[in-house]
Amino acid sequence: MRRYKSEDGSYLVIDASDGLCRIVWLVDDDIGAVTGDRVLKDNPGATDEDRKATWEMKTADESVKPFAEGKDSNGFHFATTKQAKLALVAANETLLRGGAPMPAWAVAALAGGWKPPKGWKP
Repeated sequence: MRRYKSEDGSYLVIDASDGLCRIVWLVDDDIGAVTGDRVLKDNPGATDEDRKATWEMKTADESVKPFAEGKDSNGFHFATTKQAKLALVAANETLLRGGAPMPAWAVAALAGGWKPPKGWKP
C-alpha cells in the first residue's frame, strides 16, 4: 500500500486504542488528529503551510467518511479492521492523487493488489 506523508512527516494509520477502529494522523509516534474529530474551515489569513495541512485533513476526512460505521466526538469509527483498511487505502490514494476521490470499486481493487495503469485517474 502506498502511503501519503505530509511535509511535517505525519501520515495516516489505523488506531484501535479506544476499542474502536479509527484512522489517525501519526506525528512523531503520537496521534496528532483523528479523521472526523473536528470541523475544518478555510482561514483566509492562514499561511500556505496551514492551508495545506487543512486541505490534507479535509481530504482525508472526506475520503474515509463513506467507509465509516459512524462518527462520535472522537471522530469517525469503523465496524471492522477491513473497513478501516479500505478507508486508509482510499485516503492515501486520494491524497497522493491531489484530492481526486477514489471510487469504491477502485479502493477495493487497490486493497486487493490491483495496480492502476500509468496515467489512470479516478
